[in-house]
Amino acid sequence: MVFVSPEIAISSDFLRKVLSKRTFISRLRVIVVDEAHCISEWGGSFRPDYAALGDVRARIARNVPVLVASATLPSFVLQTVKKKLHIHDNAVSISLTNARPNVALSTRVMKFPDNTKADLRFIIPDGAKDAKDIPVQLVYCNSRIHCEDVADAVRDFLPPDIPRDSVAFYHAKIGRQQKRDLEEKLRTGEVRILICTDAVGMGCDMRNIERVVLWGLPPTFCALVQRAGRAGRDLTKLGEAVLIVPKSVRNKGLSADDVALLIDDANKEAEAQNLDEDTDPNRHEADDLVIGVEGNGAEGQGDESVGERRETGAEDEMDIDSEDGEETAVVVRQNRRSKPKGEREEHEAKYLSAYASSTPKCLRKIWDSFFGNEKKAQLVSGVNTSYRPISGARCCSNCQPDKFVVEEFVLSGAGGMKRGRKQKFDDRLSEIIRKGLDDWREEYFDELYPEAPMNLTPAVLMSDEVVEQIATSGKRVYSIQDLLGYTQWVHLLDRQSGPVVGGLLLSRLQELYEKFDNLVASEPENPSTEVATTTFYGEASAAGGSEDGVAIATLVRGRGRGRASIGTADGRASRGRGRGRGRGRGKTPLG
Repeated sequence: MVFVSPEIAISSDFLRKVLSKRTFISRLRVIVVDEAHCISEWGGSFRPDYAALGDVRARIARNVPVLVASATLPSFVLQTVKKKLHIHDNAVSISLTNARPNVALSTRVMKFPDNTKADLRFIIPDGAKDAKDIPVQLVYCNSRIHCEDVADAVRDFLPPDIPRDSVAFYHAKIGRQQKRDLEEKLRTGEVRILICTDAVGMGCDMRNIERVVLWGLPPTFCALVQRAGRAGRDLTKLGEAVLIVPKSVRNKGLSADDVALLIDDANKEAEAQNLDEDTDPNRHEADDLVIGVEGNGAEGQGDESVGERRETGAEDEMDIDSEDGEETAVVVRQNRRSKPKGEREEHEAKYLSAYASSTPKCLRKIWDSFFGNEKKAQLVSGVNTSYRPISGARCCSNCQPDKFVVEEFVLSGAGGMKRGRKQKFDDRLSEIIRKGLDDWREEYFDELYPEAPMNLTPAVLMSDEVVEQIATSGKRVYSIQDLLGYTQWVHLLDRQSGPVVGGLLLSRLQELYEKFDNLVASEPENPSTEVATTTFYGEASAAGGSEDGVAIATLVRGRGRGRASIGTADGRASRGRGRGRGRGRGKTPLG
């Protein structure tokens, strides 16, 4: 049995050293593509080789069957997978519901400012005195920065007698050995709360995870189900999946454009991770092996499988289409049709909005409708699943709101927002900064990644948003602390590289300020007004709480429901916690 990643499977070395060997081909019995939904979700700029897996099929004898499997294959994703793997519509399909009856589903609306993370206080039970009093949980975030921010906040919520390393964070940049260590500590229960990205996802089959919390909407409904599916893997026990969303999403839902932005942000995060991995000198090819363990459904369930034996013909001639510097294998067919642009985003927006909104519709029915579960084989205990109904199982927060009590919290001593007048740079200075930082990030990008793929730009290193934040700050900055008042640039926040990168950035900014000053000096008759008043600008001020700006949470009793009193001090905390970012070098996941 050979396990390989798509990148290895389509490589010239694998073709020459494996697929071209008669001894291997003669013994090849089946090709299995697990977690096949990734072909649709990851087949873009993040891991384009997923979209090229059809090349492998063209090189294999027609008598070798192909099995495609995933727990999250809605019809439109399935069609994309069939198209990219060149699977005919008449291929045999085995469809089984991916329902998770032992996992209670609920949604909550954020009530407190994002920087306090107060809406996550409930994950630490009232009266917890020992780490074992806390259920083993995963808290999913959409980015590495949020992942570390949340970990900081949750650690600060811990009672003094519970070790801080019972809470840890996990993302793609913490290092392979640390990942293995954390996985073992999560399995044994030494880590009770793991704040993570999708780096903990497919293939994670730990049976002790009781609750999964999604901090914010994931980019797709499939991602939501994949994350929720990490809970309750032990089918003899109950699990819970909680989605926490902003009030705006709860009340207004999402548009197709909103979903497109979520997907785009997820792809950018993935591209940045992929870039760092490709340039990591300690990276080994063997570490690229992808081993899919299980899908997302209950044991033996939730698996959409497609398999066929394919005959290649002249009508299926292969062609290589290049787009944005990426080579992607496609099949040239007559009458090939593609979905109108935006159709998928519209579909995702409809279901994500329904799941996150205040609609009274059952969350399980929304889940089932998205995947078409009503048309698939249902769970039959002892036949296609080992699950048996469990006493006390809950449905969802819409059907049984009385069984999903939301704790009441009181936010006290939080840093206030002092109203003031925002300063504004002379337009010429702002333009000098924009142009200067654009040149600087390109120089820095080329220095760090001299062999980066053509489709990756310096904006991956420093986004246009960060450039604009600095160019319109209205106040000159002379220290990293000043910079943190205007931007939360990920490289600036890394404890290891932050001082070095920040020093380089500050040096360039001083040059740009000097350039502007020289320009003004040459025009004595038309002095510029560098500072002008515009709109009100929020400037944080301390108003109680702890001395270091850390959110303090104390759970008190009130009317039979939990009440939390949470305080913050240092005003800068309201802009983001800013501790240990980037590649995880300056700060271990255990803090």
